[in-house]
Amino acid sequence: MSYNLQPFRLGFKDGYLNENAQVAIAPKFTNAYPFDEYDTAIVSLGSKYGVINEKGEWVVEPRFCSLCNIKNGLVVASVDFLNYGIINKKGEWVIEPKFSYIQEFNKSNVLVASLECFGNKGFIDKQGRWILKPKFKSIGLFSEGLAPVKLEDKYGFINEQGDMVIEAKFEQAFRFSSNGLAQIMIGKKYGFINKTGEIVIAPKYEDAKHFMSSGLAAVKAKTKWSFISSCGNIAVVSKFDQIYYDDCDPFILIKSGKKYGYADKDMNILIDLKFNKANAFDNQELTTARIDKKYGFINRKGEWAIEPIFDEARPFVNSHMLTEAHIKKQHVFINKKGEIVLRIKNIQGRQVLQNAKYIIVCEVFNDSFSTPPPPSSRVETGSKKLIV
Repeated sequence: MSYNLQPFRLGFKDGYLNENAQVAIAPKFTNAYPFDEYDTAIVSLGSKYGVINEKGEWVVEPRFCSLCNIKNGLVVASVDFLNYGIINKKGEWVIEPKFSYIQEFNKSNVLVASLECFGNKGFIDKQGRWILKPKFKSIGLFSEGLAPVKLEDKYGFINEQGDMVIEAKFEQAFRFSSNGLAQIMIGKKYGFINKTGEIVIAPKYEDAKHFMSSGLAAVKAKTKWSFISSCGNIAVVSKFDQIYYDDCDPFILIKSGKKYGYADKDMNILIDLKFNKANAFDNQELTTARIDKKYGFINRKGEWAIEPIFDEARPFVNSHMLTEAHIKKQHVFINKKGEIVLRIKNIQGRQVLQNAKYIIVCEVFNDSFSTPPPPSSRVETGSKKLIV
């Protein structure tokens, strides 16, 4: 599978590395994006986008101004930034480019679309036929058979047939949780409604998060967060300033003052609040944390799996075995042991990619492309045994 191939930038061009820190596809693209389950990836040359396979060969020639993967091997495409349609992985139009906006939706046979820029949105099927005429300013994802929509300046809910089943009367509305409750905002306060639109937890909170599968939801009163049950009763009193959680991971990221740590759903401390910065585990065994001004990786026991010696870095993503980091003004790639396996160095006005023995793997001259962006996440890892 090409999932293990990950984009990297050398000079001002993108290519792909494999899990062994070898160049799988030489850096020759203006932009390169992750591979999908069909072993294809969207890339660009100059301002034109196309699709390649795991060998770097063109599957769809670069002739589009915009490409975006959606379900079932289909891609939202445009040749002029004005008209959007759907192509397959052969580059053939499945839906002619006649919409100003198309968005992937969570029903496999439905897309959100509009005919005018910033115009109302409705549903189309995979043949481009209207299922629900465009009349909503925004449409959220379906959950428990309902989806939040914005009509004029208020939010309500529609069913899968597009019927308005909960009147648009809220300042904000969010998806329903598995217990049949959804967050809404009335005025500037958050509460919860059931699937008939009845308010079951009064809007009295400054902020609120969705209900977890455990049956608890985090709510903010004044400056602190607590957990409530589906009846609205306080289940767990919290003293924390921030709470971040995902239904898929039992570790809840917490913050008090300027320190981060982790707790379970009952607010039992799992990892002490001792980090200056930390990230959610997101179903990974390791996550990034900062102590003082250095970043490293911790495991679920709160131990340093990779010592905090880096100034900046990116987290490991999905099945990728490498990530980027910065240490002592050097741009490096590390593996999950914290070993530096590749370096990017400036040599005589060009950038070269080198392995740990300083053997040049490939090189790219700095030429006509814009300056590459810095890592999007300040997260780093490393091993103190490595001499840089």
